[in-house]
Amino acid sequence: MRILFDARIVRERSDGLSTYVRHLLTRLLALDTGNEYLVLLGAAFHDHLAREGLGARPNVRLVVTRCPFMGVAQQVCIPLLVRRLSPVTLYHYPHFDIPLLTHACSVVTVHDLNHVTLDAYFDSHRWLKRAYSFGTTALSLTRARHILAVSQATKDQILARFPWIAPEKISVTYEAVG
Repeated sequence: MRILFDARIVRERSDGLSTYVRHLLTRLLALDTGNEYLVLLGAAFHDHLAREGLGARPNVRLVVTRCPFMGVAQQVCIPLLVRRLSPVTLYHYPHFDIPLLTHACSVVTVHDLNHVTLDAYFDSHRWLKRAYSFGTTALSLTRARHILAVSQATKDQILARFPWIAPEKISVTYEAVG
């Protein structure tokens, strides 16, 4: 299988999502020698994987990009990049707003739905950001082949907010790597 793993969120200063993705990918690459991995990442994480020796493995290709993680720009630049890297069997995106024209066989991870459920989540341009977040989340969940929810509470929120999503399409996968 040829897996495209989007790790662009990993950067020098780590937040929860960045740390989760860094640990998940590092462990996955260390354990899985059977699948081929194309890893989208920024320069800082490239250097980290090179130091770990994971970038030199024959089944791993590191693809450095300056395309920002999240937002409107990735809706254009990532699908173009994926077309150049094809064929890809599976695209794993570790957040709610997968680039919508990227790949039909995708897995998306939902950590929470705060951006959709909490009125005060955005400080400025609240209505525009909420509309973008709700729209991209709805389309991401609808188009994804499978959804990873990091808790049962997150799965329940997904099913409550997006009732057309089939429950069997969602797996609860706790964030325990680290």
